[in-house]
Amino acid sequence: MNIRRMTEKQKQAQDKLRKLTDASRILAAYEIELRYEEERAERADKTSAKEHRKRISEIKSEMQAYKKDVEKAKKMISMCTDEIGKRILSMRYLQLMRMEEIARILAYDRTYLYRVYYAALENIQQQKP
Repeated sequence: MNIRRMTEKQKQAQDKLRKLTDASRILAAYEIELRYEEERAERADKTSAKEHRKRISEIKSEMQAYKKDVEKAKKMISMCTDEIGKRILSMRYLQLMRMEEIARILAYDRTYLYRVYYAALENIQQQKP
């Protein structure tokens, strides 16, 4: 539940971060698939091991594209000049935590947390060249 309505600048920053950090979720899935394929390749005969290694190579190249998006998100978050805001954005978009979890971990009131969160979104939007 949002405490207040976001400004257009805050919404734009949030949307950009969400798109970039979807890559984090996809990377996690690829890492699981990669480990699975590596295990299967170790146990497979030569013919099927070759197929598994090919899939491993494909997974790694796909992961590189998503890693670039995660790096863009990190760079965008690092532009925030407020350290608390930067930490909240990192927890939200890089560690994929819910706001309730962040409030509990940081021991912040939800109202204060959202206030800092919105200010951080606006801050990174203003820092763009």
